[in-house]
Amino acid sequence: MIDFTHEQPRDGDTVAHCGHIGAHTAGSMHFFEHVPFRTVTRPDGTTVVIKWTIACDACYRLAGGDCHRIAIRGDAQWVGDEPAIRKPIGH
Repeated sequence: MIDFTHEQPRDGDTVAHCGHIGAHTAGSMHFFEHVPFRTVTRPDGTTVVIKWTIACDACYRLAGGDCHRIAIRGDAQWVGDEPAIRKPIGH
């Protein structure tokens, strides 16, 4: 049985990501919820307010586990309410 965390991205939440989303399964990604929301500046100078940052394991390690040091390469709207974030094993 898979045990999911209580807090999950919800349909319509804006998420920022490292750019490697399609290369990994949700189980191998690191999710960070921002409370309060975080403002990120895109390469074109526009800003977006995000609720979540998602990073692959390599980007997570490169940033030393600090979500504010993860290189943001894109943002998107989360679609659907299916749970994606699993509890760590043993918790």
